[in-house]
Amino acid sequence: MSKRRKQSTRKPAKTAQGMQTEERIKLIQTVYPGYNNATDSYANNTEKYGVCRTPVAQRLAEAAGGVPVKRRKPCRVNASQITVRLTHAERIALTTRRVRLGYVTDQAYISELLRRELREEAAT
Repeated sequence: MSKRRKQSTRKPAKTAQGMQTEERIKLIQTVYPGYNNATDSYANNTEKYGVCRTPVAQRLAEAAGGVPVKRRKPCRVNASQITVRLTHAERIALTTRRVRLGYVTDQAYISELLRRELREEAAT
């Protein structure tokens, strides 16, 4: 004689925006099949567990209205960013000069150029 399990009558948990957790998990599972309830719980408590969603999964969850946007402060020492657009020829010339002067990355080279310029300006 087999025992029959009583069907659960509990309501699914809802997030602050009202989207059911199961719906959010199913949506993210369309892209990441291994995503499950435990992973979702860890991702919702990033500060406690150190686990976060990938940018794609986070956008999916936010687009569905199921996750409040948590903005963290940047973890970098120098968090300010500058974007520079160069032509292909300018990029080749910059890279050639950077390598010749012994800088490993473009960022290190450009940062040093800007800092040198600022020091010279401050000295005058």
